[in-house]
Amino acid sequence: MTAANHPMAWADQGACVGMDTSLFYIESSEQIAPEVEAACHRCPVFVDCHTWALRHEAFGYWAGTSERQRRRLRRALPTPPPRPPQPRRPDGAVDIRALCAQLDAEANVGAGKPRKP
Repeated sequence: MTAANHPMAWADQGACVGMDTSLFYIESSEQIAPEVEAACHRCPVFVDCHTWALRHEAFGYWAGTSERQRRRLRRALPTPPPRPPQPRRPDGAVDIRALCAQLDAEANVGAGKPRKP
């Protein structure tokens, strides 16, 4: 997988690049640092980060949301539609290349560029 096709390729453009990551992972009794909040609020990839965080991140401060806030948001979201069935080869095995293409299309990874075989 090339860097451009990585599911988090957007993260290289985040306002948080170069910041101390420990600022984003704090104890529940601590307050998030003002510079972290400011970075999230001015971030050019906020929407991508927020989407990623809701789907994948249980810990840390992502896209201006705490772990608790994301749990609440997840509960409020409608149940996602079921995934389409996995593509199969004639012998019944999962077609990995077709499955990767399907997952890439779902995630809009690679800006429409097909995955190289």
